[in-house]
Amino acid sequence: MKISYNPYQIRFTPLDRLGNKAARFGYRYMDLSPREDFVPLYCHPRASRQRIARLRRSLDASGVELTALYGLFKWSSADEHERAGGSRYMRRTIEISAELECPVVSTEFGTSRNTRYVSENQFWRSMDETLPILERTGVELRIEPHPDDFVEDHYHGVDMVRAIDSPYVTYLYCVPHTHYLGSDIAAMIRYAGDTLTHIHAADTYHPSRYIANPSDTDVRLHQHLDIGQGDVDFDSLFSSLAEIGFDGVISSCVTAWTERAEESARLMLQRISGYATRYGLGIEGGDTG
Repeated sequence: MKISYNPYQIRFTPLDRLGNKAARFGYRYMDLSPREDFVPLYCHPRASRQRIARLRRSLDASGVELTALYGLFKWSSADEHERAGGSRYMRRTIEISAELECPVVSTEFGTSRNTRYVSENQFWRSMDETLPILERTGVELRIEPHPDDFVEDHYHGVDMVRAIDSPYVTYLYCVPHTHYLGSDIAAMIRYAGDTLTHIHAADTYHPSRYIANPSDTDVRLHQHLDIGQGDVDFDSLFSSLAEIGFDGVISSCVTAWTERAEESARLMLQRISGYATRYGLGIEGGDTG
């Protein structure tokens, strides 16, 4: 199992210093989150040859390896122009991942639950366009449900990934979405089984703790906090991962606390490592001392 760092908290760090910062925080692996100068949210990637080379030099110099490149696009949009654009951006992101020798692109099913059936049809159109480039490059796609997307339930998400029926597409479980995905972490992990290859680790409050006005506002509130700051049962998470023999990537995925990014990153590494050790999950990377 690899412990990886999502550098969203330090997303304004120049590309040529990014690897060094991750290494200084104690990580050997990194999931590259969206950045305006590389792969921004919903837009065509900005990763030119020069920027790709700059990032590669930074990673090589620091000894940090990319475990995933995150690409989030409107590739399931009910609007065909948006869908076609999002599908094209996804294919380019997969090419960039291959150029970086990064084995994975992680993403979401995408777009609104209010257009569920149209969006599912659009998703399958985009998958038809995406699978050939996954097969050609050998890059793997890891997909997660997200609150307010047309897939926001864990079981639905796992079934969708299995229906794709490709060794190049697997399931990503984002822990801070737990309270929307389902109520029983252990049951969810067991159901996913070997379809589960990637975890985004962060804590969150139960939605009942949020106050929204007016009271019947239909929103999906959640946070990405340090482990221990919210309501997620991490003992259940890690004991269940041990039960299924999980050997994928667990990424520290905190998006809060930009003002204490290094402290948060080090704390997350210690806590993920501690839980993994407690439940007998072998760790490939990370300076836990």
